[in-house]
Amino acid sequence: MSDNAKHEKVKKPASPQEDIKGNIVNRLSDLITIHDRDFNIIYANEAARRVLGLPSLNGKKLKCFKFYHGEDCPPTECPSCNCIKTGKPVVVERFEPYLNIFVEIQAIPQFDSSNNQVGIIHIFRDITRHKLLEEELDKHRTELMKLVEDRTEELSLSNEVLRQEILDRKLAEHALKISERKYRSLYNHAPDMYHSLNKSKIIIDCNETEARMLGYTKEEIIGRPLTDFFTAESKKLIEKDFPRLKKEKVLRNIERTFVRKDGATFPAIVNVYAEFDSEGEIFEIRAIARDISDIKKLQDREIKLLKELKTIFENFPVGIIYLDKDFKIIRMNKYFSDFAGISEMDLAGKLCYETVGEYVNDPTRKGHEKICSFCKKDICFNNKITTIIERPFINKFIRVTTIPELDVNGEITTFMEVVEDITDRKLAETEAIRAGHLASLGELAAGVAHEINNPINGIINYAQILANKNQPESKEYDISNRIIKEGNRIAAIVSNLLSFARGNKEEMRPVHINEIMSDSLALTNTQLTRDSINLQINIPVDLPAITVIPGHIEQVFLNIISNARYALNEKYSGIHEDKILKITGEQVTVEDLSYIRITFFDQGAGIFPENINKVMNPFFSTKPANIGTGLGLSISHAIVTNHGGKIMIKSVTGEFTMVTIELPVKGKGK
Repeated sequence: MSDNAKHEKVKKPASPQEDIKGNIVNRLSDLITIHDRDFNIIYANEAARRVLGLPSLNGKKLKCFKFYHGEDCPPTECPSCNCIKTGKPVVVERFEPYLNIFVEIQAIPQFDSSNNQVGIIHIFRDITRHKLLEEELDKHRTELMKLVEDRTEELSLSNEVLRQEILDRKLAEHALKISERKYRSLYNHAPDMYHSLNKSKIIIDCNETEARMLGYTKEEIIGRPLTDFFTAESKKLIEKDFPRLKKEKVLRNIERTFVRKDGATFPAIVNVYAEFDSEGEIFEIRAIARDISDIKKLQDREIKLLKELKTIFENFPVGIIYLDKDFKIIRMNKYFSDFAGISEMDLAGKLCYETVGEYVNDPTRKGHEKICSFCKKDICFNNKITTIIERPFINKFIRVTTIPELDVNGEITTFMEVVEDITDRKLAETEAIRAGHLASLGELAAGVAHEINNPINGIINYAQILANKNQPESKEYDISNRIIKEGNRIAAIVSNLLSFARGNKEEMRPVHINEIMSDSLALTNTQLTRDSINLQINIPVDLPAITVIPGHIEQVFLNIISNARYALNEKYSGIHEDKILKITGEQVTVEDLSYIRITFFDQGAGIFPENINKVMNPFFSTKPANIGTGLGLSISHAIVTNHGGKIMIKSVTGEFTMVTIELPVKGKGK
């Protein structure tokens, strides 16, 4: 094979790991090492590690010339140096004094996918016995030549000299026979199976290793068709192998299954070589086969492990998504697909922020403008650290852990995102915060009641005394009654505040809707007045009572009034004639059941059409993060539903929002 051919053959060598798994490198008697361009050993087979006394590589930089030549630098005429310099294979034979053996050294360049030379494959073969035999043969050849010359020049030599020459030739033949026996011994006891076939696929020779592995003697094997030792499937394949062999001359690394004498089978990797006659016809075939049963067991184990990992991946009770370094979705598990309600096929290969991001439904944003405002992938990408965010997602709240996955060079190849549904936890936290706020409000209300009610009662009593001392038509009597009225109003506000703070402790009871609305407005009227909002109320006093928890319904009213106030302030920054909040009440019949319908109508900023069906989802809010939590309407919806009622929203962006609440007159389940 020419240097160019060798060069082409090793242009893209397999990695050491692939050699160990796929072929025979690790068990060869030749010393095989792989060096980088700085002569550091990055891989060594078992023979090299044993003969050279190599310690564990494990990231260490071991110079090849120190272990091969016992020197601190590359020796003169180093084949590896020439290989690096020329980029071509180099083969030399030399005596190695450090190891005290004759060796054949092959240095083969190793290239990466860009055809850059990245290292050398170094094959170090002990040819001491071969050299000694050559020297012995050369010696005998020299002697024979001398004898021939002597016979030519001195035809008159005696018969004794001729007999001596014949004796010397016999000695040479004897040496050759000894050499042949040595090679035959190596052939028979090699770790791999060897056999030769004639053109009819009949075995004409095999080594002892093959006989032992098949469970026969050599005599039982020789003379039989190779197919006698194959499974039925491999017999079919051999019919295709021979036409290929005639065309390609060599078949490398084909897998076939052999059958032992006891019926057991084992897989093997086979390399087949053909010998051709002068007419281009195959007259002999040689093959090398290696048992790969252990490798197949490892492969089966890996396949089983992959199946187990896939089962865990698909059924793990959290969502898992893999993204490439450009944030394109590679794959996801079933949990996330079910959780998001989107199939993997619809998401694979697409950018995460264009499919499940914050602005996916915002037509005003394009390209990178759709990247989520809370995204921390850039931090993860730049710092190569795990990041965690908590964010709303559809009608849930999720915790997203982004984990970068690095290659051997420490560069990010993919991201794994773990998505946990923490909606219940967030609701519990919100409820705990609300409970804490109410507890604080209760303490405040109790303090207010204690600090304010006593002086207010005193003011009312003194005003009543003044009123009693003056005539009803007098100015003093009128002022006294005004003081009494305002004092009672202050006392009512304090009472309402205390009642709201104790709302969770209330029980359902009959109450008029006017009473709840009055208590709600007592807490919000000051804000509405300050914001110049014109409040118009039309709730008949003769509406029937409803059975509810007053504090809960008051909470619903307060939330809706707060949203209306925010929407009006968004549209009108100051005083405006249309800055109006209308609250109406009426009795209606729905499916033969009597309800009290309360309608809140504001002419504020309204709600976008794409958000109208989301506003009652937990954590959804169009308000800034420091203003809204996204829980008000979802809690209101839950309260109204628990009372057997309904809450409905209609809105036109920029024009109005109308919230309608219907509560059963006779209470839930009545």
